[in-house]
Amino acid sequence: MTTQTSRSAYGKLLVVEDEDAVFRVLERIVSKFRPVRHANSLESATGELRDRGQWCGFLFDLSLGPQRQAGIQLLETVHAEFPGVPAALVTGHIDGAVVNRVAALGATIISKPLGENELLPFLQRVIARELGLAKSFAERLNGVSRSFKLSPREHELLAWIVAGGTREGYLAFTGMAETTLKTHVKHVLAKSGTSSLAEAVNAALRMVFLKESPGDDFPFTTFEQVARRYDGSPQ
Repeated sequence: MTTQTSRSAYGKLLVVEDEDAVFRVLERIVSKFRPVRHANSLESATGELRDRGQWCGFLFDLSLGPQRQAGIQLLETVHAEFPGVPAALVTGHIDGAVVNRVAALGATIISKPLGENELLPFLQRVIARELGLAKSFAERLNGVSRSFKLSPREHELLAWIVAGGTREGYLAFTGMAETTLKTHVKHVLAKSGTSSLAEAVNAALRMVFLKESPGDDFPFTTFEQVARRYDGSPQ
């Protein structure tokens, strides 16, 4: 099952969930953000993965029918075959062994019941990988977005601009209408308490770098300078 989308530049996000109600919640949130592929069993999920398409992320239910550890098996598969692609296990029953195994596979756990707030950190990981943001920088920027209470789409827009992208490039990448972009920009400005995207980025970067004098102008003019500053490399 494929959620139709015009965002051909995006990778697909595979959601493996056998409860229709839970899948509908996941699809409603994620399909606004990335194209969704759906599988409801270990076998159908394995078939999807054989496609070896352009995956941007994986959301796996821990238990699929009688297969109580199906999600772990799928995490092991994508860890080996799609290294670096963000993956998360969705479950309502967490124990120490599951937590340890998921962590060892570089994935995260999302507890049921879930909504956009619970999915946001995972979706931020998807964005960071697609934009090539350093992990440490991305984690701090994610925290800034959470403090601003940005939606996944609003966070994507902020991260895109922080990474040096242009409005025109964002429109081309997402296939978004100009009027829709203006709405998202308006929300970012309102939530960050700023009056322009440049000011919003400046505010976000101050928070990322924990500047002691928030009234000062941000001293870097390009994302390359930002990345070097954060990673501790010479200017």
